[in-house]
Amino acid sequence: MKYVFLTAEEANALDFSEVGEESVDKLRFSLEGTQTFVRYEGTQPFSLLGKQEYTQEEVANLMSGPEWTSEEIV
Repeated sequence: MKYVFLTAEEANALDFSEVGEESVDKLRFSLEGTQTFVRYEGTQPFSLLGKQEYTQEEVANLMSGPEWTSEEIV
């Protein structure tokens, strides 16, 4: 599985038939709502050409940062 990070604007224009998610409503966004990511298998989809690819481990490390994880106790 490969992953690509997108801005919220890019996610709204994405062709969801090319990735492993159903719609923008199903994506996880950063705490500020400005970043998200999608996943896919195989070659990079046309609508994501040129975007940096990440592994699952790299995504997990990035998402443990303050942009994605709140330190507040709920």
